[in-house]
Amino acid sequence: MISGDGGWKFGVIDFAKHFAERNSLVIGVDILRYYDDLMKRDGECLHIATDFIALATEGEKRYGIPEFLEPLLMGYSSGATMVYALLCQSRPGTFQGGISLGFCPDVELPKPFCESNGLKLHPMVNGKSFDLDPDSKLSEPWVVLHGKLDQVRNFKNTADFITGCSDAVLIPLERVGHGFSRWPDFMPQWEQAFDKMTAQKIGSTHNDAALEHHPGFRRSRQPLSTA
Repeated sequence: MISGDGGWKFGVIDFAKHFAERNSLVIGVDILRYYDDLMKRDGECLHIATDFIALATEGEKRYGIPEFLEPLLMGYSSGATMVYALLCQSRPGTFQGGISLGFCPDVELPKPFCESNGLKLHPMVNGKSFDLDPDSKLSEPWVVLHGKLDQVRNFKNTADFITGCSDAVLIPLERVGHGFSRWPDFMPQWEQAFDKMTAQKIGSTHNDAALEHHPGFRRSRQPLSTA
């Protein structure tokens, strides 16, 4: 679960706890701390997929998951953008898919993400950030929950962006703004998308009884790591 620009606090912690209580190992990422780390790195571009693969591998190993499960990415606001970038940059089969809440295609970093696989971007006019491009060959499912009352990122602009992406689904939320504050207005849709994605992957490699006996799925109510 990747936070927005507010960091790892408030609603995003409640989101993580909620899905941890649904038999899931949830790893939390504070995007502010992660950005700080990225800006210290050498090189002309940033390959973020490598970081998240390593984080998932370490998390599953720590909690004794016997067989590696490709992680399902979830993120809010700038974390939602990170989810999309990870899906585009990674090779097919690296992640189960992604769920973005309040997606915007802009990345406010002085250094761009590396353009690999389907990830393409272009610098914005201000010269201090980048816009991600739609990926017409997106290899993993991507679900975007976006409020029609969002005043940070216009709903129509998000809808137009998603039409250029393969294997992407937009779920419009009638009474939701960018803050995602009223759970009844979006959580049922989020749970449905989550359950569908995880059931498809888990059903192919594990059975429910085996999963319930892994203590990490119950105990991980706090973020395992805030990269």
